[in-house]
Amino acid sequence: ALSGVACGVLAPARLARVMVLSPAAAAQVATPVSVPSPDGATLLSVDVGDRVTYGVTHRGRLVLDASPISLTLSASGGARILGGNDRVRSTDTRSVRDSVRPVTPTKRAVVQDRFNELRLHFTSHDLKFRAYNEGISYRCVLTMGASITVVSEDASFASSGPADGVLGIDTTVLTTY
Repeated sequence: ALSGVACGVLAPARLARVMVLSPAAAAQVATPVSVPSPDGATLLSVDVGDRVTYGVTHRGRLVLDASPISLTLSASGGARILGGNDRVRSTDTRSVRDSVRPVTPTKRAVVQDRFNELRLHFTSHDLKFRAYNEGISYRCVLTMGASITVVSEDASFASSGPADGVLGIDTTVLTTY
C-alpha cells in the first residue's frame, strides 16, 4: 500500500471507543466525526459529503474552517479522485502513548509520540486523521493495485480569520524536536 502525508496545524480529550461497522451498516456511518487531542484542547472534525473536509477548533475557538482535501490518482483504469463523493464504510479510533529514541541528532534523547487517531475506511482507501497536543495531521492510505500515479493533491487550510504563520528553515541535520 502507498501512503502520503500532509498537513500540520494545532492540538484535542478522551477518545471514543473503537467502532467498526459491517458493510451492511456502511451507509449508516454519519459524518461529521471528530477526534480530540490527548489534552482535549483541540478538536479535529471531519465531514464526508460531495467532498472530504476537515476543521479544527482549539479551546472552543474555530481555527480552521471546513478545508477540503483530495488526492487525484491515475491508474490503468483512468483517473480517479479520492475525496469526492466517497462513502465511509466504517470508522475506528485509537490512542497512542509512546516514545521514540531518534537515530539522528535531536534536542531530546527521547521524543514523545502521543496522539488520538480517527481512521475512515472507504472502498479503496483509508484516511487517517491524528490529533496531537501540538497539532493535527492526516494521511491517505491506498489499498488499490500495484501501479498508481499520484497526479495531484489538494491540501487546503481555510483559516477562520486573520492568521499568523511561522516558517522555520533549518539547514542542519539537527531536528526541531
